[in-house]
Amino acid sequence: MLLTRKLSYLFAAAITCLAGCATPVTEPEDAVAVDSVALELIANGRFREAADEYLRLATTSEPPATQEYQLAAAAAFVQAKDIDEARSLLESTDTSGLPAPLPMRKKLVEARIALAENQPEHVLKILGTDPPEALPEALAKDFHQLRAIAYSRTQDHVQAVREYVMLDTVLTDPDAIRANHRAIWKSLANVSPTTLAAISAPPPQTFGGWIELATITRQYSADPDVFARVVANWQLRYPGHPANQTLVPELMDTSRMAVTQPNRITLLLPLQGPFSQAGTAVRDGFLAAWFSDVNVSNRPIISIKDTTNGDIRSLYDEAVANGSDFVAGPLDKTSVNTLAKSPLLEVPTLALNHTEESSANGETLGIEDDVLTPTLYQFALSPEQEAREVAERARLDGHEWAATLTPASKWGSRVANAFADAWEDLGGLVVAHEAYETDSQGIADSVKWLLNIDKSEQRWRTLKSRLNRDIKHEVRRRKDVDFIFMAAFPREARQIRPLLKFHHASNIPVYATSHVFSGIVDPTADQDVEGVRFGDMPWILTASLSEGNLRERVEYIWPESTTTYARLFAFGVDAYRVIPHLSRLRAQPFTEFKGDTGTLSVDASNRIVRRMMWASFQGGQPRVLDVESPLPISPLNEPLRYP
Repeated sequence: MLLTRKLSYLFAAAITCLAGCATPVTEPEDAVAVDSVALELIANGRFREAADEYLRLATTSEPPATQEYQLAAAAAFVQAKDIDEARSLLESTDTSGLPAPLPMRKKLVEARIALAENQPEHVLKILGTDPPEALPEALAKDFHQLRAIAYSRTQDHVQAVREYVMLDTVLTDPDAIRANHRAIWKSLANVSPTTLAAISAPPPQTFGGWIELATITRQYSADPDVFARVVANWQLRYPGHPANQTLVPELMDTSRMAVTQPNRITLLLPLQGPFSQAGTAVRDGFLAAWFSDVNVSNRPIISIKDTTNGDIRSLYDEAVANGSDFVAGPLDKTSVNTLAKSPLLEVPTLALNHTEESSANGETLGIEDDVLTPTLYQFALSPEQEAREVAERARLDGHEWAATLTPASKWGSRVANAFADAWEDLGGLVVAHEAYETDSQGIADSVKWLLNIDKSEQRWRTLKSRLNRDIKHEVRRRKDVDFIFMAAFPREARQIRPLLKFHHASNIPVYATSHVFSGIVDPTADQDVEGVRFGDMPWILTASLSEGNLRERVEYIWPESTTTYARLFAFGVDAYRVIPHLSRLRAQPFTEFKGDTGTLSVDASNRIVRRMMWASFQGGQPRVLDVESPLPISPLNEPLRYP
């Protein structure tokens, strides 16, 4: 039994240090090295040789030690990325009739193989819901860690947090605990404020403490004094909470980070050619924000360079050589890609577009994310990002089955794919999709196909032909749709919504991106999109929320930019105003900046994430559905009361 116990520790140490673990686990002090050679090989990254050593030991041992060594070898093969060898060995290892931990160890190796093959759903199926009773501590660590990573891969970040919280209860190594707390915080950063608010887990639940800390950090961290007060209140309610060990002090330090304004900013924009109107609107918004900056003595010097015919890298180098300590731009995706691939950008840079969209599943097994160019931030009015937010909003509203209707264009395809990926990650199902041509007949046909009206009509024609007489015809649309995601500009949307009503689908909720609204209130024209829900920016929906009512002040100066190009103008405003806050936003994922384009934060890839405001057309006019209200600041010793 002593040999078995030692092998148990040996196996646990091997499996928990597999490549990509979110939290490293150290070997227990009493884990005697039955075979120091294998341990040394693992420590040096020579996993295949370690697997061979374990297999040698397996041939000279008796059960259950034989199976212990075989499973350790399979785990080493996974580390060596030899999945076929690991699977073959695992299938030949019979753990039936052996002590209880062994079958679970086999499942853990099987789960590792599934994770290596990017099959997170299979990981969850293999491991089940709850760990078996009396599971050894080392195996409990691996159980919760694997499930947490799998949930993250499926974008179920709330469940990932639950698993990391349970993992925390069995960790003893200080470094592993700190790494696990970072994993919890990273997962929480991926949960929307609406979802956080919907979770009910009151004190003294540890999980609820994490949820509430994330909520108050998101709302109050920008004001150090207020944040200190609400955190002190939180600590009174959760005095023994694990976040108090290291995370809370880090949060306090981050909230006190100084807002630093550059001395000289170079703005790189296209001011001629096909993108000149967009570039001019962004420039005007940027300068409007500069003129309205109340810190007149601290305003940076602004230089503007036209990128229309210039080499972007040369223009960038010239800006730095002339003393700029910050660069904003460029605007076109090609130039942004060029800068992103540069080995070094000498000064912080805010690109006003995104590089090419990465894969839908950006999760990694580690905690830290690699950024192509650490000094490059990316900010864009991304339709793909809006589509993903529509998916989240619809899911939180309780919908499960979606139908999508998007233009038959590259733009429409990108938006449709972004929505579908996000919707499926959230556990929803896209039951139908149609890509419509933008002419009236194309739109009419696509709506009929989406609702299966054409199939209903075909059934009627077939029946009429068989009976050889007229019969009453009642069109029946499909019933397996909870809501419709519509990507459309005003002209198309004003045709689509009446067609849905005509085909008896007026009761199906319709969600859309900001493109459905022209930005100009027109009750007569927009009565045809009555009831459509869409996300948009505060600058468009609630001009009074703009700091100092900037929109009203500048409409006279830049009438074209603030009407025809209103969203790009607001984009320029936020591009200027967010610059001093970028370091703070990057340091703390829950820190937010309330901008005119939305609520802004910075993700692990240095992309600015924009959270929209939600509205619906009522009486032909956009009406804001919910204006986010901050949590009340309760006196010390009183519970934080949620609205």
